[in-house]
Amino acid sequence: MVLKLEPMTKARVICMQADTARVVDALYDFGTIHLTRSRQGTPGTPLQEFREISEELIFLRATEKALGIRLTPEAGNLEPRERLVTESKKVREEIEELKRNEAQLAEYRALMAQLKARIAELKPFENLSVRPTTFSQAKTLSLHYFELKSNRKEFEKDLAKLPIKTLFVTSDRPEYALVAVGTAKKALLLEKTAKHAVELAIPTLTERESFASALAGSTGELERVERDAAKLAGRQAAYSVKNASRIARLRCQLEEYGKKAELPNRFGRTQALEIIEGWVTSRKFKELERKILEVTKNKATVEAHATKKNAPTVLKNPPLVRRFEFMVRFFSLPNQAEYDPTLFISITFPIIFGMIFGDIGYGLLTMALASFLYLKAQKGFWRHLAGMMLLSGFFTTVWGFVFGEFMGVEDIFGYELHAIIHRTGHGVPILMVAALLVGVIHLGFGLAVGAYTNWRHGHKSHAYAKMSWIVLEAAFLLAGINLFAPYIFNSPAIIIALVIASVVALYKFEGVPAVVEIPGLLSNLLSYLRIMALGLSGVILAQIVNQIPFKSSLESIITSATAGDLTGVAIGILPAIFFGVVLILGHAVALGLGLFEAGIQSLRLHYVEFFSKFYHGGGIPFVPLREK
Repeated sequence: MVLKLEPMTKARVICMQADTARVVDALYDFGTIHLTRSRQGTPGTPLQEFREISEELIFLRATEKALGIRLTPEAGNLEPRERLVTESKKVREEIEELKRNEAQLAEYRALMAQLKARIAELKPFENLSVRPTTFSQAKTLSLHYFELKSNRKEFEKDLAKLPIKTLFVTSDRPEYALVAVGTAKKALLLEKTAKHAVELAIPTLTERESFASALAGSTGELERVERDAAKLAGRQAAYSVKNASRIARLRCQLEEYGKKAELPNRFGRTQALEIIEGWVTSRKFKELERKILEVTKNKATVEAHATKKNAPTVLKNPPLVRRFEFMVRFFSLPNQAEYDPTLFISITFPIIFGMIFGDIGYGLLTMALASFLYLKAQKGFWRHLAGMMLLSGFFTTVWGFVFGEFMGVEDIFGYELHAIIHRTGHGVPILMVAALLVGVIHLGFGLAVGAYTNWRHGHKSHAYAKMSWIVLEAAFLLAGINLFAPYIFNSPAIIIALVIASVVALYKFEGVPAVVEIPGLLSNLLSYLRIMALGLSGVILAQIVNQIPFKSSLESIITSATAGDLTGVAIGILPAIFFGVVLILGHAVALGLGLFEAGIQSLRLHYVEFFSKFYHGGGIPFVPLREK
């Protein structure tokens, strides 16, 4: 049955410690078991290979972080553990080689920095033809090499009265000057040149080197080192690209072995036995028993314990309903004493969503958007969301025909829409009654489910109380109809009788607390008026968007074109394009707001109003050892 949860069985396996590894393999192969920590005996310890696996995993994860690998492959069929460990050790050797390369690369970078500094030092002397030894061999002369900060004339003007010989090396900026002066005038020279020039230190060279040859040698050496460094860096980058999937696969598969190796942590242990406890679906218990007995050669016992305490929850729904399970999971999974409300939500959520949004055009757009998302998302949350939106869009379209709404316009291609229920004007009272009727049915159904659940568990007084709430709810509905649409129902005596009968019944079965909660039921019921209010606001927003004068701009262009007024056509094109873009954006905003409001408010009516009548949740998620 769709409403019932998957029946669960608590299994206990008792085996010899010598068979632990084989039993772990069997459990892992079985997969669909929710292991719990056994409280029998002393806590178990991991398998022997756990330490080795952990060391390799630490290394592989660090390697992924260092190389920037962010792949998450599926484990797939596991390769033999020994082969994976061997390959991981091989990767370790390769990484060690890369580390040595990194050290070499650091040396290259330091050498390149030195060579660049040397080249920067030699560059100003590139065109100086004087031998470097001349600077050190001059006895009576002091040779100085300057970089000019200003133009040559100002420099020459400052040195005009000094007995010097000047050689200007370059004519472009920066400009350099070699100045020879008597040693006695050295201090005066430096004083005079301080304003317009900077003295450069003479690079240290060998006797056979010239400035040009030294510069050429350093430049050539830098180019060679840069080539070697680039080759080494390229080798490291290539390794990361080439081996990313390999390293990620190793890590992923060893993680699976790591999970297997640490499973005995959850076992109980005696001197000779291992005790394993967990939950399986009842229909798979025999399969688990067969696997355990097979690997232990019948030297184990597999017991089924008749208890539902702390049993995990497994939902069991057909594909069409399964797409709504994420809504139940988001709230809370049902416990073992409850029904799975997913089927209820799969029916009522799209209907209420559609009633709130209620528009043919927006409904069709929602279905188109959902279809696109459904085709793009292969599985998981987004595919379920798309399926839910597709059904909600369908009911939005259906309610759009009921309300005669199409994106705020009164006709579709000349065909006038005829509303069954108007959401504006004289139709508002009827819409209010319709919203209250939906609330009564929705809450009444929740109360009926709650009554049946309590009856099934022997809580008959609570079941009678739930039925009393249904009677009171019916009285509230009749009161609303009598107030807003007296031409449909107008009998206050019946309403008063129902209220008195239900209040007396509530007091009898649940006492004063139930009577105090009566305003809460009225509040729950009035919450469904948001269906009317939000629908009305959506209509007004669409009508405001349609006030954008795109249609009149288009008609003006057509009129000008018909009259042969090309100037009028040219003038009208830009406004028409602008208004068209604004119109599309306006409806896009209206669609987005409608989807958000209808989704949130419909979900709220289920979580706060509907669920409060029968559903508590608190179920424990079923966490299988391995997904199959």
